[in-house]
Amino acid sequence: MRILLAGALALLMVAPASAQVRKFKDWLAACDNQRNCVAYSWNRDSYNAYLRIQRDGAPSADARLTLAISSEKPVRFKVEAAADPSLFPPGEIADLPVDNDDHIRLHAEVPAEKIAAWVRNTGKLKVYQFDPPIFDEDKKLDGIALNGALEALAWIDAQQLRAGSETAFVRRGKKSVALLPQQPALPVITPAKPGTEPVPKPPPELVARANALCGRGSIDADHKKTERLAAGQLLLSFFCGQHSGAAGMNHAFLLMPDGKPKVAAKPRFVLPPQVARHITLRNKIPQNKDAVWSPEFNPATLMLTSISIWRAGGDCGEIIKWVWTGREFQVAEFRAMPECEGLPPSDWPVLYSAQVK
Repeated sequence: MRILLAGALALLMVAPASAQVRKFKDWLAACDNQRNCVAYSWNRDSYNAYLRIQRDGAPSADARLTLAISSEKPVRFKVEAAADPSLFPPGEIADLPVDNDDHIRLHAEVPAEKIAAWVRNTGKLKVYQFDPPIFDEDKKLDGIALNGALEALAWIDAQQLRAGSETAFVRRGKKSVALLPQQPALPVITPAKPGTEPVPKPPPELVARANALCGRGSIDADHKKTERLAAGQLLLSFFCGQHSGAAGMNHAFLLMPDGKPKVAAKPRFVLPPQVARHITLRNKIPQNKDAVWSPEFNPATLMLTSISIWRAGGDCGEIIKWVWTGREFQVAEFRAMPECEGLPPSDWPVLYSAQVK
């Protein structure tokens, strides 16, 4: 019996986590492969503000409530809610810095049960601005409904295996924090050592091969850049004009050994199952799991970032960070926002990450 109990406890301590995202009425919740979770108010009166509730997957982690206000300059504002006003300061709030994504953020770090109680008693959070004062109901900065927020927090409890414990948001119980499982270990990626050789000019005959990679009917593949990967390896990027749009620039890549254009081929992009499942289900852009959109490459870290934006507003899509290992590109981080509701890419939830070392 002791052996069985020890085995069951060992399985509990390494219980798997998967990248997930779910909608709950006016809220959206997501968790990554370490059970780090976040919930957002995605359906609001306008695109001027949103709420975010974040909690890491560590058993002792507490929660953080954030009000984000879209603004290019500092704003004086106040927050009104039917529930306990102590979660946010009463009266005028000012002098908050503007982040790089043109949002002002007000944080409240309070116990999880206090956030849940506040959510239960608050039907809608209202944000009004000063200077000039706008207190008219129809002209407020935003109105943020909490319809679905409690369900989102209960779902996070379940994903983090907190339900029935003293640390849960909603489904609280007597289970001690000491009995909660630790976070799963991150997968490890070992990047290649960057090469230092000069980058030669690419041979023109590779354009035809790039057109074939861009997609059916492509005739306008345009070589953009050649990057040095590991020693003896070159990465050539081509813009696929016919298979791009205003919100996403599709690119094809060729991996070429130095001086051997005839063996140049598409590099391998390895998608973990958690990431592949999300990309397969998307319906906003072409169903091409190997597509790399609006790429950015860092030669020092050999990291290739694909930024897939689903509309010109830039508030929904996917961001994948790939790392070159010497043989293939592996996913270091995957972010996604399925709802086009004004949330900046810098705040999209991480659904999958790996440790690069």
